[in-house]
Order: sequence, then C-alpha cells, then structure tokens
Amino acid sequence: MEKILLSKLDPKAKEHQRKKVLRIFFSWNCKLAKDDMNIYRFWDWVKCLSPDNLNSTERFKSMSYEFLDKLISKKTFRESFSFWINNVYLPSLTKSTEDEHTRHFLQFVINSIEIKQNLEQSKEKYLQDKPMLENLCKKIEKTVEIPNEPGLYAEFRCSRGNCSLYKMKNFGFVGANSQVNCSEIVSTSRCHICNNHLNIINFGVYGSKFFISGTVSSSIFEPLNDMSNYYITIDEYHFYDWEEMIVEVIDLNEEEKYFLENIVLSSFSDPTVPKKKYCKRKGNDGLSNVSGESDVAGNVLSLEKEIRDLDSQIYDLVADNYKNDLLIQELKAYLADPMLIER
Repeated sequence: MEKILLSKLDPKAKEHQRKKVLRIFFSWNCKLAKDDMNIYRFWDWVKCLSPDNLNSTERFKSMSYEFLDKLISKKTFRESFSFWINNVYLPSLTKSTEDEHTRHFLQFVINSIEIKQNLEQSKEKYLQDKPMLENLCKKIEKTVEIPNEPGLYAEFRCSRGNCSLYKMKNFGFVGANSQVNCSEIVSTSRCHICNNHLNIINFGVYGSKFFISGTVSSSIFEPLNDMSNYYITIDEYHFYDWEEMIVEVIDLNEEEKYFLENIVLSSFSDPTVPKKKYCKRKGNDGLSNVSGESDVAGNVLSLEKEIRDLDSQIYDLVADNYKNDLLIQELKAYLADPMLIER
C-alpha cells in the first residue's frame, strides 16, 4: 500500500486514469433511465461540459482536474459517482498493475468527495440565517471584463450575430446586498450596444454568500445557499425548468472572509499533516511504532497513512489552483487597463 497516485504516476498516467474512469462512468450513466426531468436536465448540463462534446461551446478543453472538481462540487454527481465507484466499478477491478493504479486514483476521488462534503457542512452555520433585503435589482447595471467586486453577475452573449458582444461570453454586474429575480433578468435584458435581446448563459456570484429560492415546473424546489470568497457560477440555473428564480446576495463580513480563507485546512481528516508535497510525517507515523498487532490492524494503519498523504497533496492542488486563479484575474485586469492600450 505504499503506492501513492500523485507521486508514483507521471502526468500522462494521471491524465489517462481521469479520462478512462470518467468515460467509463459516463457510458454507464447514460444507459440509466432518468424519469425525473430535473435529473435529466442535470446530466444534460454535464454533457455540455464534457470535453468529448465537440458541439458544445461550454465544454472543457480536457478531462482536467478542474473539470473533475467542477462535477464533484455538485451533490447529484457525487452521489451517482460514489455509488458507481463502490458498487459497480471497484468490484470489477483485478490485481493487474493498471487496475492497481485505477484503485489509487479512485481513492483520490473518494477523498476529494469527502473533502467537498466537509467543506459544505462547515459553511452551514454561516448560512442558517439571512437578513431581510429591501433592495431589488431588476437589470444589469454594467458590463465588466471579469468579476471584480462582490455581488451577482449575469454571464451573457448578445443574440445579434454581428454585435461585438455576440462572439464571446461577457459578465454583467447586477448588484450586491440585494434580492434579484433572475427570471426577470433573463426575459428583459437587452444589449447596451445594439438593443437586441441578451442570451443569458449563466449567473455567478463573486465574494458573497447567496440564497437561491423560487418555483419550478413539475416539482418542488428546495432552497439552496452557499458562500465563496471568489467567483463561482450558479449552475442550478440549468438544472430546473424555472418559473421564477430568486437569488439573494449578501457581502461577506470579516469573520466570514477569514473563515473561507482557512476552510480548506479544516476539511482534512488530519490537519496536523505537513502541507508539503509528498512530505512524510516524522516520528509519530503510526506504522513503525506498532508492534504485536494483527495483519488487519497493520493494513488499516497503512490505509490511514495513505489517506493522510493524499489529503496533503489535495491541499496543495487546491492551494495552487487558487493562486493561479488570482494571477489570471490580475493579468486580465492589467490587460484591460485603458492606460496600457494608450501606451
């Protein structure tokens, strides 16, 4: 049990495991009957994101960790993927080297799912109550290059083919500390350049906590809430046949900002693990100090050690991804500076 996926497999081998596992899962999942229209809509959205869907403008470029992380952030995917891993795929694996590598990758996925669930649970106490919001936003206030201030955004393209806002996705700032009827935004928003109707691609929130409510056709919608100190999309916009979609968005206070900055550390099963790539714990390792225990106990300790090591590596991946996102946002803001264009 000393093999650890992220340290033992080269980048091509890791990419191979992601592609293989996800494609086998998608093939299995597409054969399942989906009588619930909302479930059907969810998997149709996943199909739009799939790198294999060449006809989708929203698809990811590759079966990357970013793509996998996007899917794992959704409860419906986590439940279906976990069921398939534990009840369908893992029992079918053999003792071959390839399948051993697959097992390590699946353990990495299982740990990632556990961390996502821990993250969501730790946010709950900050989302239990929400203040009454009297401010109502009914339109897109301004178009921005990238989300750079707290609040709700609409992602859109103009419906007119020769408009400059047609070819690429744009961000429209709607408002902060407000209640927004997103269905009204969808039906009434018009392009500020040509006055044609806007195609709303999605909604997103930057640096805020938000609460989603409303009514959907043919089912009961259970209100959702979340909080983030960076930009995240409200993908639930695609999962339901909305009659009315209401989003209440509230700025984060200093305590909430601090909590979100440190939330990743608290989500690991063992926060004392040094957060360095491939770092071994010194001294109290839990393996060399055990004597006279049965083989079963030794195997359990080995598994626990492997999980702790993987936890540390997942933290580094999350931290690196967060830093890269910040650098990309800073670069986009720099390139959008009109003074730079004049020079």
